[in-house]
Amino acid sequence: MAIATQIATWDFGEEKIKLLADRGISFLGITSIPDPTSPRPYANARRGYEINNNGKEEILNFDEVMAFLR
Repeated sequence: MAIATQIATWDFGEEKIKLLADRGISFLGITSIPDPTSPRPYANARRGYEINNNGKEEILNFDEVMAFLR
C-alpha cells in the first residue's frame, strides 16, 4: 500500500476509502496547502490530498474529498 493511501486511510477510514475507490477515486500523494490568510502560510498549512478522480488529477483538502461521499 502506498504511503498516500495509508495516510488517507488514517484520515478517512477504510470504509470511506473503499467507497471512494468504487467511485473511481484513488490517492496518489499527500501535500500541504498553505493558508493564504495567515502571516505564516506554511506553518498553518492544511493537508492536501492528490487524487485521481476518474482520470483527472486534483489536489483537494479533507472537506472537498468528503464531498465525494455525499
